[in-house]
Amino acid sequence: MVSAFVHDPAFMYDRRAKGEKVDYAGIALLALSLGLLQIVLDRGQRADWFNTPWVVYAASFSALSFVLLVLRELSFSEPILDLQLFKQTAFDVATVLQMSMSFVLFGTILLSPLFLQELMGYSAWKAGLTLAPRGLGAMFSMLLMGQLSRTGINTRALVGLGFAIASFGSWLTSGWDLQISAWTVIWTGIVMSLGYGLIFPNTSAAALSCVPAHRIGYASSLFNMLRNTGAAIGIALMTNSLLSREQVHQSRLVEHFSVFDAWHLQTMGAHLPGSPAFQYLPGLPGTHQQLGVIYGLIQAQSAMLAFNDIYWIIAIAIIPLIPLCFLLPSSKHGGTAARH
Repeated sequence: MVSAFVHDPAFMYDRRAKGEKVDYAGIALLALSLGLLQIVLDRGQRADWFNTPWVVYAASFSALSFVLLVLRELSFSEPILDLQLFKQTAFDVATVLQMSMSFVLFGTILLSPLFLQELMGYSAWKAGLTLAPRGLGAMFSMLLMGQLSRTGINTRALVGLGFAIASFGSWLTSGWDLQISAWTVIWTGIVMSLGYGLIFPNTSAAALSCVPAHRIGYASSLFNMLRNTGAAIGIALMTNSLLSREQVHQSRLVEHFSVFDAWHLQTMGAHLPGSPAFQYLPGLPGTHQQLGVIYGLIQAQSAMLAFNDIYWIIAIAIIPLIPLCFLLPSSKHGGTAARH
């Protein structure tokens, strides 16, 4: 039944008749470059990055493999990656926007559970329930995008609106503290996911709208590979940024608290009624535990400030991407993207 009604397009018959060549060298170089890059991104932080020899070797071989891959794909008749697609402006812009969205989306997907479980004390189950409504926001905005496209409305401006909403959501998140409620986390996440849902469908369609039918397979594979690469880089960079910014804030906060400052805490109760008592007398039991508790609070505040920094940087970095939506092709014209 399927073979009677479903047929390959004509260009696939022509390709088979001519005899396809398999780009085994390109496949090997692609696997080597991306594989080593992924290992460096995943394990580099634990190994102190380029201070460890194996990270230097892995990054060097990844870069060398990438250069050889580009040279191979530009000279081979049937490349595994059709780099000629980058001559299309619409494909370039859509790919940059999609990589940027994946960079932010997957990076924040990593940060949110860490914040809830490590700093807010949520269990994995409660953290999952708190973050689950984000999917509803993305689902609603994607459905809205689809319905507007069906009516013939040009939806490329909604990509810019999506980035603006995502930037606004990141700015809201940059103001969080350790006393926020679960509802604040929920509705802020919904705001950000509404923006992501407006970006993904249109950029995916725009990337393929300028590609001939017989090259859609190549365009789709290249587009998805770069999107996944952007996600991997985002996760690694945000993890590294979180740890480095936490160390910076901790060093600054510790400057304002030492053993000598502890003496001032003994008189704080008289000036701030209701504040906890802190009796610092060297040598008495409990003194080190009290200092340990305070140091734990310093670590928690340092981590919170690091989260705030990351989301503030994301909010600012997204803004220049907003006007790029006007370089995308108009969605009023159906064509290849609609059929795909």
